[in-house]
Formats: sequence, structure tokens, C-alpha cells
Amino acid sequence: MEGAELIARVIFAAVLFLGAGSAIAAPLPQSPPCADRAVIHDRLADQGMNVVARGIFNNGDLIEVLGNAQGDFTVVFAYAAGTTIRGQGGIFTLPPGTACIVDGGTDWETIVPLFGQGV
Repeated sequence: MEGAELIARVIFAAVLFLGAGSAIAAPLPQSPPCADRAVIHDRLADQGMNVVARGIFNNGDLIEVLGNAQGDFTVVFAYAAGTTIRGQGGIFTLPPGTACIVDGGTDWETIVPLFGQGV
């Protein structure tokens, strides 16, 4: 497994794990906030957030973590063009460039460098 693919899988697994924990503690949320990826990036840039990690899945989906100097972070999942999802109210085919905010938090820190010696 390449370094970038490993990082993407670790981030995705963490998102799934953390998401499962919050689903147990709270009622199921509404559909996640989705918009054009550029719009999401612009809104998060207003909060001082920039991309700190990114990975592309084999099917073309993209996962990104945006963070700021205070340690706040947001996980964004961008779907490959033409992806069909099931949401509230039916099945939808997303337009190219659609991204959704998956979750966010505080205290982001980079543990292992992307390349070089690590775990």
C-alpha cells in the first residue's frame, strides 16, 4: 500500500469509527451539508481552514481534512462524478464536484509524516 493510500484509509477508518460513536449517543442526523466542493472550501477558508490531509479512493471519491492553526478540523468527502446515493426522500445522482461535510472537531495534530519513517 502506498503512503498516501494508507493515510487515506486510516483517516476514513477514523471517520467511520468516530461517526459510529456519535450515532450511538445522539439521534440520527439529517443529511450532511453538501455543496460544490469549491463552495465548502471557501466557507471553511473563512474560518482559517486549509487542507491538511487528502486521499483519493480507487473509485475516484476524495476525502479531505481541513484544519486551522487552533486545531479545529473538518472532514469533507467529495464524490466521484455521477455518484448515486440514497438519501432522505429517495435516490439521487450527484452533480460533478459535490462534496459533503462529514464531521468536525478540535485538537487536530499530525502524528506521522506522510513520507519517511513512521509506523
